[in-house]
Amino acid sequence: MNKFNEYAVVDLGSNSFHMVIARIIDGAIQIIYKNKKNIYLATGLNANNQLSKSCIMQSVECLTLFAERLKGFPPEHIRVVATHTLRVAKNRYKFLMAAAKVFPFPIEIISGQEEARLIYLGTMTSEPASSNDTKFVIDIGGGSTEIAVGRGNDLKPLIVASRPMGCITYAKQFFHENKINAISFEQAKLAAEQQIESLINIIKKQNITIAFGTSGTTKSIYRILLDIGVCDGIITPKRLDDLISYVLKFNSFQEIDYPSISNERKNVFVSGLAILSGVFNAFGLKALQFSPCALREGVLYDLIDSPK
Repeated sequence: MNKFNEYAVVDLGSNSFHMVIARIIDGAIQIIYKNKKNIYLATGLNANNQLSKSCIMQSVECLTLFAERLKGFPPEHIRVVATHTLRVAKNRYKFLMAAAKVFPFPIEIISGQEEARLIYLGTMTSEPASSNDTKFVIDIGGGSTEIAVGRGNDLKPLIVASRPMGCITYAKQFFHENKINAISFEQAKLAAEQQIESLINIIKKQNITIAFGTSGTTKSIYRILLDIGVCDGIITPKRLDDLISYVLKFNSFQEIDYPSISNERKNVFVSGLAILSGVFNAFGLKALQFSPCALREGVLYDLIDSPK
């Protein structure tokens, strides 16, 4: 009997739900299937951190589809992780009970620190860097931002941190009715800087030599830079400031006219941009590269590499 050779990771994020399936081919991990559904789970949280019934129902519909694809998978070949929104939702038990009716795999609500570790792992297993480098990784999610710092070829970071600042939550908090103005942007940027204030000295002492950004906000900025002819796509303070000046000319999210930003991304792009600007300013970053690998890849690597 052939050994089952596929592994699946499901990521229940504050912005999107993702499923990836991989196979081991000649000793290498190869992704053979991806599925993404924009659920915007964080938008379903009210002021008391109660998740709405409609958002739970939408999530369950998505998990029903995922469960269909995962039929026949051994449980030890699947890991399901949930992040910020389910960490803070006071009625998450309702979500978990509803999900269990259609999705027969345990959902693990991971801590922000564990999320940061896995993001770093996913990034470092795919990005070439010198063994002498001190590496900084940031992931701006829908509800939280994870930061990790590590050295050399060690896949275990020295510093992991998670802060409750995300592109969905900041859009709701600072950009009412999706309106753009310089005051709101500066308030969001300052709030981000305040969230990471306790990390500034610790991280600056590490003498970062290379920095990576993952997920939607960094990916969108990277694509914009490519659109306007910046061949390396590297985000620098000057390029970031130029982009901010351009974005602030618009009155609302949907007016932003970069072809590489989808209408859905427009709803969270400006808030994510403000967070990244605050991070650049607080840590004194000189350059940031986009990495396409993050949490899901880290969970996948962890899953496959762990003893069965």
